Amino acid sequence: MERSTVPYADTGHFRPIVLDHLAGSAGMEAFSTFPFSETGISAAAAGRTFDAGARDILVQALEGQYAGLDPRPAARTSLDRLRDPRALTITTGHQLCLFGGPRYVPYKILNVIRLAR
Repeated sequence: MERSTVPYADTGHFRPIVLDHLAGSAGMEAFSTFPFSETGISAAAAGRTFDAGARDILVQALEGQYAGLDPRPAARTSLDRLRDPRALTITTGHQLCLFGGPRYVPYKILNVIRLAR
């Protein structure tokens, strides 16, 4: 499959400050603790912790949603891994009316999965 990309600046949808942030331009450090990159995401994740009680509630809620179903082994493995105090989750969101509409949702989901791996 052939892939083509369009630079953010060429879309005309982003203000200069957003383009500077995405590019990691000098002077943008004041707006975020970590750079906008996979290295920055890894650095941010390394410093995170999650309350053990909240983790238990999350796992119990997810297990409750799977109750009565026959989850695939990968889902069971993921729930078991979530019990590990070092495990993190990635949460993302999307405003459907902006920059691509509902067609953008699958891309966003797949990108989050890729980053999590």
